[in-house]
Amino acid sequence: QLYSCNWKWVPGPYYSWQLEKRAAILEAPSVDQLCKSLLLENKKVTATNNSSTTTPHDNLWFNPRFVLVILQYSAELSTDLLTKSIRRLRPVQERLDSSSFDWRVADPADNDRIT
Repeated sequence: QLYSCNWKWVPGPYYSWQLEKRAAILEAPSVDQLCKSLLLENKKVTATNNSSTTTPHDNLWFNPRFVLVILQYSAELSTDLLTKSIRRLRPVQERLDSSSFDWRVADPADNDRIT
């Protein structure tokens, strides 16, 4: 749960710095408070198992092709947990099998287009 946030401008070479230096310029108490975003693509999504409609009961909501994940630099992404979380959006009898998911970092062109 997010209680507050603080936006800061950083110099151009910011992303080439070590995490400790980034934390210092952001005045973060530790690198554990630094986060990154990852655009992931489910390589198993096809036209037959994904819909282009946008109501909560349509496939796009329960079987997205792309998801944006925010996680701490010090954390490790669990694609199993991501899959379980998305599967739980559907009633048990309608859930896709976990083999319907294959999460990969999105192609740079898709990342630029979507984010």
